Amino acid sequence: MTSVMLAAKDSDTCMRRNKLISNLNEVKTCDPLSDKNIVNTLFPTNKSEEIAERSLIVVSARLDAFSMFDKLAPGAHSTVTGLVTLLSIAKNMDSLRKKISEKEEAKNKNVLFVIFNGEAFDYIGSSRAVFDMQKGLFPVQILNGIKYQPALINLTHISHFIELSQLAPPEIPASLWLHTDPVSITHSTDVSKQVKELVEMFKSEAEAVGLNVSEAPSDLPLPPASFQSFLKHDKSIPGIVVADHDKEFINKYYNSIFDTNEALNVTLLTQVLTNISTAVSRTLYQLLTKEKLNESLDPTENLVSGLLECYLQNASCPLFREIADPDMTERLRVEPYPLYVSVDSGGHTKANAITIFTRYLLAYLTGEQEHDRDRKNCTGSVQNQIYHYDWMAGSEENTTGVCIKSTVMYTNAMSPAYVLNEWKSTEYSTWTESVWLETTARIFVQPGKTQEACTLVTGFVIFFLSIVSVYFINDRASIIFNTRPLVGC
Repeated sequence: MTSVMLAAKDSDTCMRRNKLISNLNEVKTCDPLSDKNIVNTLFPTNKSEEIAERSLIVVSARLDAFSMFDKLAPGAHSTVTGLVTLLSIAKNMDSLRKKISEKEEAKNKNVLFVIFNGEAFDYIGSSRAVFDMQKGLFPVQILNGIKYQPALINLTHISHFIELSQLAPPEIPASLWLHTDPVSITHSTDVSKQVKELVEMFKSEAEAVGLNVSEAPSDLPLPPASFQSFLKHDKSIPGIVVADHDKEFINKYYNSIFDTNEALNVTLLTQVLTNISTAVSRTLYQLLTKEKLNESLDPTENLVSGLLECYLQNASCPLFREIADPDMTERLRVEPYPLYVSVDSGGHTKANAITIFTRYLLAYLTGEQEHDRDRKNCTGSVQNQIYHYDWMAGSEENTTGVCIKSTVMYTNAMSPAYVLNEWKSTEYSTWTESVWLETTARIFVQPGKTQEACTLVTGFVIFFLSIVSVYFINDRASIIFNTRPLVGC
């Protein structure tokens, strides 16, 4: 078998060779790792109204996982637990949107849900988001020719940061740990005060739903988290990382092909993630309105169970069938999609299947159904980038499809190192993936001993029969090949 990888010894060498021209053709030896981040705001924003300073609460999770084997990156514990919790929180907050909008204290406040991609490779997605914020490009580039666009978001707009990390406590009652950044806490007494208030707020809401919450030691650095990308450039952001571990991971299969649902108790996990999403949702409500939520949230246990099925067990699950194009529902695969990040090929990044499905899911859970739009006109205006329209199959009762209007969008998740052409960067991720030549194989079949013996015996038999035949034919040639005498004219 021949399976050749073209990449050089490192990304810098590889990318330089990409720029070489051979026989007037560009030589490709490797591609930068790249995909799409998924972002959504609780309330739509408009570039005509600038976002107030420290008014935006960020809730984040990661989308990608990693392993040493191609197309095998399940990420059940390391990725899916936090991702499913975020989607459940987004659904809860969508149900509270109207109630929050009526509160005077919540005016000019908002929640930004971000699902980062490429985090397994030195925080590609989060570092790009911060880079774009600093350059005035997040979530979109403002263009004078377009009338309606989302408002620009930068680091000074962020009031709090809540990251959902690995969330699979092994037992009930579930134990969670809140990690904070010791550097930013000592950097400012105001940040320290806000972090302490956030921790106490979350602990109160979590304990109300049966969760045991502890604080990680204050001198313990943050675990691997997207939050670090933001703190590198702004230590004034108070935030927490919610995880199921203290000083070391309890996930034995982190970034492994064995990080699957088989290593988890899915029934217990469903209950735990539902409770965590409830606690975070009630905390967000309190941060926005400055008052406790005095009513129960709609149960999301069925939603969490369905999401876990889609990401861990069956990609042809009911939820994925509802968000897929009506013509594609019967073609969905059964095996869960891998969570490995995509690549940028020739300046074009194609989102992975799981990225597309996750974006549709977030839109489906937080968007509005447009009853007056059919498949043909389920599209947005070129002059309006605030809202996006997606045609989906919808629930089983719907036989034609539904048009969903939402503020969910993609942002780029390619490392800033490749925007700046700094392939030796020590600040940003520089991971690349080798280009592979077409895999070829030649098969040499080796017969069994019985077949070899039969072939040998058959050969000898044919050989001796040939000798005997030739001898008799030669001996009787004058009879067999009797020649006629020539007749003279």
